Amino acid sequence: MTIFLTLVLILVVLNISILIASISFIGKQMFSSSKDSADASLTKIYPIDLNSSIYKKAI
Repeated sequence: MTIFLTLVLILVVLNISILIASISFIGKQMFSSSKDSADASLTKIYPIDLNSSIYKKAI
C-alpha cells in the first residue's frame, strides 16, 4: 500500500510540474504571438457556389 501511495504521489507531483511548465510556456508564447498576429495576412474565405450546374442536375 505504501508503494502504491508513493507512486501516486510521484505521478501527481510530476503532473503538476509539467502543468506549471506548460502554462508558463504558453503565457510567454501568447505575449510574443500577439505582436506577430498583427502582421499576419488575412485568410480569404470563398463563398459557396450553390447555383452550380452540378447541383442542379442532382436535383
